Amino acid sequence: MNVLKNKNSVRVYKIIAVLLIFVLALGILCSALSFKDGDGIMGIKYLYKQEKNSVDVLVLGSSHAFENINTGVLYDSYGMAAYVLSGSMQPYWNTYYYLTEALKTQTPKLIVLDVFASTQNSEYGDNVRIIKNDLGIRNIVTRYKALKLSSPKDKFYDYLLSYRLWHSRYSELGAFDFPQYYKRPFWYYYKGFGINFATKPQNKPDPDKITAETPLLPKTEEYYRKIIELCKQENIPLLIVKSPYVLNEASMKKYNMSKKIADEYGVPFINFNSSKYYNSMKLDFSKDFADDGHLNYMGNVKYTKALADEIKKRFDIPDRRGQQEYESWEMHSKDVLGRTENQYLKNENNVGAYFEKLKKERYVITLATISDTDKILGKCKESLESFGIDTADLRDGRVYVIRGGTVDYSGENSFEKMLRLDDHVLSFEKSDSKPELSLKWDGIEQISEKKGCYVSVYDSFSKELVENIRFEWSGNAAAKKPAVEKK
Repeated sequence: MNVLKNKNSVRVYKIIAVLLIFVLALGILCSALSFKDGDGIMGIKYLYKQEKNSVDVLVLGSSHAFENINTGVLYDSYGMAAYVLSGSMQPYWNTYYYLTEALKTQTPKLIVLDVFASTQNSEYGDNVRIIKNDLGIRNIVTRYKALKLSSPKDKFYDYLLSYRLWHSRYSELGAFDFPQYYKRPFWYYYKGFGINFATKPQNKPDPDKITAETPLLPKTEEYYRKIIELCKQENIPLLIVKSPYVLNEASMKKYNMSKKIADEYGVPFINFNSSKYYNSMKLDFSKDFADDGHLNYMGNVKYTKALADEIKKRFDIPDRRGQQEYESWEMHSKDVLGRTENQYLKNENNVGAYFEKLKKERYVITLATISDTDKILGKCKESLESFGIDTADLRDGRVYVIRGGTVDYSGENSFEKMLRLDDHVLSFEKSDSKPELSLKWDGIEQISEKKGCYVSVYDSFSKELVENIRFEWSGNAAAKKPAVEKK
C-alpha cells in the first residue's frame, strides 16, 4: 500500500515538474516574441523601473522629444533628473494615458510637452505606431482605454490580445529579444532618450512670417486640453514646446493654434522654430540634423541647453548632481557623453587628431602596424608616447594593446594572443608558418590584404566595438579607410 502511495506521489511530482518546466519555457518564449520597440514600448517599460518619485522633469511627446531632448545633458550640465516618456508619431490620446500611468509612481516638478502631435490629422495611427504607443502600458485597464481610442474597431481585439500580432515573430528574433542585450549601460541606465548619429544637411525654414492659425483635429484638441487640465488638476507645472525641425506652413499654423489654446490656460508655450532661437542656439542646418524631422548628436545638445536655460528662468528644479540616490542619472549621462565622443572619433579623419581622441581610460585599443608605420604614426608621435609606446622602436609587423591609457601588450614576429572583453573575444596571431597577421573580433577577421596601420577601439563602459579602421599612406598624408571593405 505504501509502495503504491509512494509511486503515486512520485507521479504527481513528475507531472508538477513537467508543468512548471512548460510554464517557464512558455514564459521565456512569450518574453522573446513580444514587441520591444525602443521608440515607444521600451520608454514606458523602463519608466516603471525608475525609483518612485525620482523623476523631476517628465518629458512627453513623439520622437521629437526622445531624439531631440538630451537627458544626459540635462543632468550633466544642469543637474536635472529628467525622463523622456514618448513614442514614435505619438498622438495626444496616447500621451494622455502615458501621463496617467507616470503619475501613479512619479510626482514630477515639471512636465515638458512637445507638441508635434498637434499636426495629427487622423483618428488612428498606422499599425506600427499603434503597437509602439499602446502595448508597453502595463496596467490592463489603462491599455484598454488607450487602445479604444488608438485602434479601429475591427482591429481592437488584435491589439488588446497582442499575442495575435507577435506569436509568429520567430524569423524576426534577434539579440534585442533576449535579456543579455539589456545589460549594457545604454539600457541599464536608460532614461528614454535615444541619440541619432546620422547627419543630413537640411534647408532652413522661415517660420517667422507664418502667423495664421489652423484648427486642430477635434480629437487631437480634446486630448491636448485633457493633458493641460490634468497637469492643472495635479498642480504640476507644464511647459509646452516645439523642438526645431524643418517644418512646413501647415504645421506652423497648427502650432500657432496650440499656443493660442495654451494661452487660454496660462501655460507657457515656446516654439523654438524661429529666427530668434535658431540664431541664439547657433543651429547649423547643414550639420545639426539627422533628417528633416530630428536633430542629431550635435544639434540635440544645442537645443537641450536652450530648453534648459528657459526652464531655469521659469521653474525651480533641484540640482541632483552628486546625490547618491541619483547615481543612475550620472551613469546615464556618462553613457550618453561616451557614445557621443565615440561618434566624434568615428568622424575624425586626421591621424594625429584621431590618436588624441583615443586618450580615454575606457578605451581598449589594438594597434597593428602592417606597413608604412614610420610615415603614418610619425604624425601622432606625442600621442603614442603618452600611451607608453617607444616611437623610436616603431616598425612594421608589430601589435600593441593599449588598455586604460597605457600599453598592456606588445608583440612582434611570432605571437598568439586572445583578449576577452566582456562578452566579446579579440584575438590576434602571427607565426613563422603564417607570417600574415590575423586579427579577429568574435571570430570575424578584421584585417584585409590592404596595407597600412589597423586600429580597433573597444569602449569598455558602453561595451561596444566603436570601430575597426585602417590608416594608409596616401601622398603626404595618412588617409582613414575601413579595416575591411564591405562587399
